[in-house]
Amino acid sequence: MKLPKSEVMSLADNITIRPHQIVSKKLAHQDDVHVSLFSFDGAESVSEQANSEDIFIFVLEGTVAVETPAHYQATSGQVLAIPRGTLHRVHSVTPSKIFQYSTNKGEPPMEQFIKKVNQREILDLAAALDYEEGGISSLAMVQRNSLTITLMAFDAGERIASHSSNGDALVQVLEGTAAIDIDGTPYTIPAGKSIIMPAGTPHAVAAAHGQFKMMLTVVKPQ
Repeated sequence: MKLPKSEVMSLADNITIRPHQIVSKKLAHQDDVHVSLFSFDGAESVSEQANSEDIFIFVLEGTVAVETPAHYQATSGQVLAIPRGTLHRVHSVTPSKIFQYSTNKGEPPMEQFIKKVNQREILDLAAALDYEEGGISSLAMVQRNSLTITLMAFDAGERIASHSSNGDALVQVLEGTAAIDIDGTPYTIPAGKSIIMPAGTPHAVAAAHGQFKMMLTVVKPQ
């Protein structure tokens, strides 16, 4: 991913809102996976279109609306999912920033790619799974060779021991505070902040500061 690695960050800080413009920044671009940041000045609009892939929009700042032609509106921390083939228009209600990914390759024509969460509905991802006393719960929304997206909830004191992956792993903390170690360097990541654990680098994740929930996006080689 084209973002700083092993560094606590706000995804929204990696793109700028410019007057009267829509700005896009590709973070990962492969045949079947596209991950991008977008910024919108107030009242800006993307032309109406129907995409060949499912689209997942995570609102980082501001308020964004989607017309399908039904009207859906999401604010910071909420999610919009747009099934492929759906004629839609995305526009900003206020100056906004979004994290967007899409995936489409190698699936049966009508399969829902982002699973276990409702489409065409504003989502509170932190509420999509519960804490398990003395354990870690997870909900896999996307499982593909080159992309996985998983919601995870850690009870206080729980951890995943040091390991490495062949893909870049983006952690977005949804609730609470995560304690993450990347190659021996500790990081504390509060809700609303993110960090990338680089491919091939040992890392561990722990709930050292009470319970926390996160969304984990791993982009791997094709």
